[in-house]
Amino acid sequence: AGPGLSPADVGWSLVTTRSAFDHRAVVIGQEPDELRAGLAALAAGAPHPAVVGPEVSRTGAAAAPAGGAVFVFGGEGGHPPGTGAELYGRFPVFATAMDEVGELLGVKGERDASSRAGLFALHIALARLLASVGVRPDAVVGRGVGEIAAAHFAGALDLADACRLVAADTDPDTVEYERPALPSLDEAGAVWELGPQAMLPSAPAALVLSPFRGEGSEVRELLRGLARMHTMGATVDWAALFDGDPAPRTVALPTYAFQRQRYWLENEAPADAVPTVETWADAEFWDAVAGTDTAALTRALEVPAERREALAELLPALATWRRQREWRYRIVWKPLPDPPAPRLTGTWLVVTSGDEEDTTVAAVVTALRGHGAETVVCALDTTVPDGEARARRMSEAVAGRPVAGVLSLLALDGGGTPDDDGRGPALAPTVELFETLRRAGVEAPVWPATRGGVSVDPGDPMSRPEQARFWGLGGALAMEQPHRWGGLVDLPERLDDRAGRRLAAVLTGAYGEVEVAVRGHGRFARRLVRDVPMAPTAPARRLRGTVLITGAATALAAHTARWAAGDGAEHLLLIDTAPPAADLVAELSASGVRVSVATVDVADAEALAAAVAGIPAEFPLTAVLHLTAPLAAEAGQLEMARIEREWAATVAGAVNLCALGSDHELSALVLGCSVVGVLPSPGLGNQAPAHAYLSALAQECRARGVPATSVCWGSIDDPDTAVGAAKQLRTNGMPALPQRSAAALLRQAVMADTASVVIADIDWTWMAAHAPELGTRRLFEDLSGPTATPHTHRGR
Repeated sequence: AGPGLSPADVGWSLVTTRSAFDHRAVVIGQEPDELRAGLAALAAGAPHPAVVGPEVSRTGAAAAPAGGAVFVFGGEGGHPPGTGAELYGRFPVFATAMDEVGELLGVKGERDASSRAGLFALHIALARLLASVGVRPDAVVGRGVGEIAAAHFAGALDLADACRLVAADTDPDTVEYERPALPSLDEAGAVWELGPQAMLPSAPAALVLSPFRGEGSEVRELLRGLARMHTMGATVDWAALFDGDPAPRTVALPTYAFQRQRYWLENEAPADAVPTVETWADAEFWDAVAGTDTAALTRALEVPAERREALAELLPALATWRRQREWRYRIVWKPLPDPPAPRLTGTWLVVTSGDEEDTTVAAVVTALRGHGAETVVCALDTTVPDGEARARRMSEAVAGRPVAGVLSLLALDGGGTPDDDGRGPALAPTVELFETLRRAGVEAPVWPATRGGVSVDPGDPMSRPEQARFWGLGGALAMEQPHRWGGLVDLPERLDDRAGRRLAAVLTGAYGEVEVAVRGHGRFARRLVRDVPMAPTAPARRLRGTVLITGAATALAAHTARWAAGDGAEHLLLIDTAPPAADLVAELSASGVRVSVATVDVADAEALAAAVAGIPAEFPLTAVLHLTAPLAAEAGQLEMARIEREWAATVAGAVNLCALGSDHELSALVLGCSVVGVLPSPGLGNQAPAHAYLSALAQECRARGVPATSVCWGSIDDPDTAVGAAKQLRTNGMPALPQRSAAALLRQAVMADTASVVIADIDWTWMAAHAPELGTRRLFEDLSGPTATPHTHRGR
């Protein structure tokens, strides 16, 4: 790369914009001179301490070199003071885990690895750090306090129970729990010793790796271990390590030696395009606005002294207006290049209900076998409530063979609309599958498959919106079952040879993507990006006739009603289970708009129909604005009964309102839902399937010709959002949006006929710290310029 470039920027660009080939080497260093020396030695074929490799990788090994990875957790003794301190200072994932375990053990802040509690915290922190870069164990083993850590990562003990055993100084041999099978170290591909002087003098057939084996830097030794795995064929999520401040940027790199000609079409901007780069004067002005710095803004604008007080009063509103640009996002699907000849290894378990089309199962099995996997098809009777019987059926199918991965086709069962309770024919079996696998002793990443549940571009309409429920559920399962989670994959209608090759590539982890749509024309990864409003190509739409607004008793509805009246609505039908404020009705009426109020629940189809039937004939219904779908009062772990309750409270009303598009010529239909349907949010998994379905329902309406807009809201400033699940959303890095700003952003989306938008104030510091546990680092990696501006919301 060119001179003067930051090593971090070059490294980031290498791991995010370049493919990983079979011949691999890694150069490790901090300073440019060290890196240049390593590169020169690599080019000359000479040894160098900064160089790992080169090796020829075993293509297709997704999680570790052939044979899999084993985590070894050692017992007490022989641990020098300060062990883990360097990792704690460098990696937020490691530090967060150490602090979490320390708090559970009552020793937060103490990081002495020579103690039983300190060593256990070290084990947990290092295992989570490895998981954050894609290194997950195929087996675990431990002794002493390390046996408790191994049991936790095998899923036999949750963290709280494990900490109680550690704090009580309990001998693991005296405790009853399901112990993981003892792995054969001779057959392991890589052994990670998670603790100084763990327990292995050698493992003949494996790489033996540890941050604590050498006498040098813990960080460097960790990177050397990851580099060894990478050069031997493992997939390492290198990009996860680039979490510093400032964030790295993508820079131009030299082309490959064999590249001679470009074939890509130029994405040329029109000649009259307006430059988007701000000048230093722009930056000075907006920095003063963002910081609500009246003195700096006064200097920038050269405001006379006698007008400064007025400017100070205006500044908070101006700052909020500026920040609104940073609150609009959308989901897109990023094309991925096809890898050469993906190869799966080991035995893959294909789980079905027995009701899927035989051709689908056969095509999936053919694809997996054609790319190196042995397959076992297990048809579970999902109507049988006996979990032990299902586990026995699975154990018999596996017949003791180690399983490399699980592809679940349970979501493909059926294909009709969801049941009223939200379970549908496959939602509950998918949730229960993880417990069945645990009981059957199957420890492998699970990939639930959907079909037609997402739309990657306008030419790929969503054919089965009910399948979107699983994309909401998947984020919750990824958080609650991180050691058994592989990812989500959406299949095409026809799984031909090309699509089968792409499916195999997804399952190998070729690019470390965990949310992928496979199509006949390519593979696509799910991304959240900023939604930048474009200049309208036609005059903004004007409202007319009757505009129906739900949630009329909220402040968001009040602001929405005001702009609807100002944008041409002649009649407003305000609907809620409680009447809107009398002052609002009087204000709207005084503006010349006719106002009707219906105190009904939109989930009641007959009551809604009666309210709509009362619309004056001279003001036909032209727009339906279903502003929000409420979050339930509870937050908590996944539970089917709560998923059903949330579904019943959320979906019926939206379905009834969407049906109005068939009977009326609508110019706008807004279906509001919660951001939990598209972004994982701890404690809110029970709400996710219903809200994901609402977003998909709007897309289905749009495909039928109804100008529908899906609005996925973050937290909104309202008394009802200060409790329960809505309060949890704020805790999960979503500060509450001012309602006036939320209404303004809604208006922008409606007037521009936006298909789908996420409107949320996202705390990127929080998101970055929790990305590994949320499984969202890849989802966010194409965002441009996350803000670090302090939150200064004032007023509503």
